[in-house]
Amino acid sequence: MPPPTNGLAIAGFVVSVTFCFSPVGFILSLVSLNQIKKSATPVGGQGLAIAGAIIGGLGLVYYVFLAIFAIGLASNGIYYSSL
Repeated sequence: MPPPTNGLAIAGFVVSVTFCFSPVGFILSLVSLNQIKKSATPVGGQGLAIAGAIIGGLGLVYYVFLAIFAIGLASNGIYYSSL
């Protein structure tokens, strides 16, 4: 019988796949990896947690670049007056 799967690993993966909440999924996946590592009994879900962390990390990087791009456009005066 396989060991039970960590619930946070499943939640982290599912939330990471929904791209708008990927930073939350990244954090959930990292917490679940820590729980799996420190567990006294065998717990499954390490693959889900790793996949959730990778997908969530990519989403987080995307949001950081998007914020930098938006700040750059705003500071360069994207709104020109037509005089």
